[in-house]
Amino acid sequence: MVAAFPGAEGGGATATGGRGGRTIVVRNTNATGDGSLYAALMENGTRTIIFQISGIIDWSSVGSVKVTSGDLTVAGQTSPGFGILIKNGNIELQASNIIIRYITMRCGKGSNNGDIITTYGSRQILDHVSISWANNDMWGIWNYGYPNRNTDDITLQWSIVSESFAPPNDPWNLAYHPTLINVGAEGRPNHPEESPYFYNTSIHHNLLSQTNERMPQVKSADASIVNNIIYNSYSIMSMFSGGGTFDFIGNRYKNNILTTRQKEIAGQTKNGVDDMGLPGDPSVYVSNNMNMSGIVPSDQWGMVSGNWYSPTSAPSSWKRNPWIPNTPDIYPITIDSVSDIDSIVLPTVGNSRYIDANGNWVNRNDVVDARYIKDYKNGTGKTPTHQNDVGGYPTYYPTTPYTDSNSDGISDVWAAANGINTSNPANKIAANGYSNLENFINGEHSLTCPKSECNFTITQ
Repeated sequence: MVAAFPGAEGGGATATGGRGGRTIVVRNTNATGDGSLYAALMENGTRTIIFQISGIIDWSSVGSVKVTSGDLTVAGQTSPGFGILIKNGNIELQASNIIIRYITMRCGKGSNNGDIITTYGSRQILDHVSISWANNDMWGIWNYGYPNRNTDDITLQWSIVSESFAPPNDPWNLAYHPTLINVGAEGRPNHPEESPYFYNTSIHHNLLSQTNERMPQVKSADASIVNNIIYNSYSIMSMFSGGGTFDFIGNRYKNNILTTRQKEIAGQTKNGVDDMGLPGDPSVYVSNNMNMSGIVPSDQWGMVSGNWYSPTSAPSSWKRNPWIPNTPDIYPITIDSVSDIDSIVLPTVGNSRYIDANGNWVNRNDVVDARYIKDYKNGTGKTPTHQNDVGGYPTYYPTTPYTDSNSDGISDVWAAANGINTSNPANKIAANGYSNLENFINGEHSLTCPKSECNFTITQ
């Protein structure tokens, strides 16, 4: 089995998405209707969604978009220019085997009160997405209200999750919790089907910044938090709860503007609370993390608190050493040195690239993502109460897509050079295990790049 795409790692890396299925083309930025992203998401069957447009999609009239048919790839890297930005809506992934890459979602104040992205299925991977401006969590993994649904084998990688909203009269988010990432089930009494037995969640190589807490919060059976840049929290940075198995490896913690009241990592037991994870004590491995002072302490356990709301020392009985991976992955996470993590993560994190006609990667960052990276580097930034506090939505100008005459998702020039035709179609599986379409959109088989198009970067 090949990975979801080259570079896919962790729990969700075995997703196949739309491999071998049909191609659906998004041709406009309408909220609904023919040629819209919404219509493509509502289709059934094995499918890959590609984009022949770029721009902002306003889901105000739609609200929450529920994806109930899996075997899906959303290839946002096929959208040229600054790509696709979805505002005033959220998405619930109520199916399994899903790949989503290179999409931006900025919910916006007052548009809805749910998580921007919610995962309810298994074998899902989110790669190079940019998520911000939530009225609740940015990304949540739950199975509340969905009996007997497994929510296992999930990855969030190489993404930017930043700037949850604070209420106007509560600038530190203390009255309610628009926060970043929440992994765990409700687990109501007498509802065993809603248990928090979520296995194999991987959160790695992301920029998580500027919020109150949950950077991330994990209350599942196990989770791996690896090589993330975690910046600017007022209250609590990384959190765990219940008798799960949790790894925190090579994460960079930094806190300059907001004033945290906690250590870098805070945990607690279930304590009889329904939605706080499994019974029993946590099993926690910590290694090579950099603390808020910019030091990688030899005593990593000193970065862990035993209470979410006070910086008390965590019991040594929670410590797991040596490291035993939570759930052995077919495609394990590459663990980089935390000392190098800025230079590894920041150049391509978030919705930062697209594929041109030759199959080459072209760099992009909209002004909001560029600001998040700049804030982290400069030690600036804040938790806004409204998107207009931080400049509002950027302008996405229309950009000409690559020419795809037969709407199979592959550019004409790449198809001609690689013999893609009716006898060797886009959905045919090639010798390397990927479909011809995947070999194009994965950017691993580019044509010789003309000098005028090499190393090109677009800016706003």
